[in-house]
Amino acid sequence: MENTEAYYENANQLAQRLLRAFAMALELPEDWFVGKTDKHVSALRSNNYPDQANMVVPEGSIRCSAHTDYGTLTILKSGRGRAVDMTYTWYCECGQGQTDTKHI
Repeated sequence: MENTEAYYENANQLAQRLLRAFAMALELPEDWFVGKTDKHVSALRSNNYPDQANMVVPEGSIRCSAHTDYGTLTILKSGRGRAVDMTYTWYCECGQGQTDTKHI
């Protein structure tokens, strides 16, 4: 459990560094997100997404289907290969519709 808690804390610190970088990239004060994320509800999940190259998934298998994550950002630790196919759909609240982008 100690390793899990240390990993969680390191991921939380990474998230805070990323939010500072986002703020600066948006030409906002570096601490702009601090007061907006100080009561966060973070979740650490340990999911296994095996490489699906040449994989046959038996009918009736229970798998994680396409979904969206909640919250401000998602940090994924990847291993060898790419097992998660990430397609992002951004919904613009300004009435300009949506844009689909692929993870690079």
